[in-house]
Amino acid sequence: MTAATEQAQAREAQRAEDAAAASELREQEAATASDTADIGENISMEEVLGPGTHKKPVANEDADAEVPKVESQTV
Repeated sequence: MTAATEQAQAREAQRAEDAAAASELREQEAATASDTADIGENISMEEVLGPGTHKKPVANEDADAEVPKVESQTV
């Protein structure tokens, strides 16, 4: 009976260690994913060009270009 109790306690201790290791691994993966997601998402023009620099609006040059007409055929 004592041996069975000791085995059960050993299994329970191993499960607790495995759960703690898995939890730590998930936390590390989440931190890595968070660091990767933050790269390059919030870049302002002021950070790139310097303070007081504003980009002037430019008209779309392609808007004046003719769009070629394409005929469709059913075969």
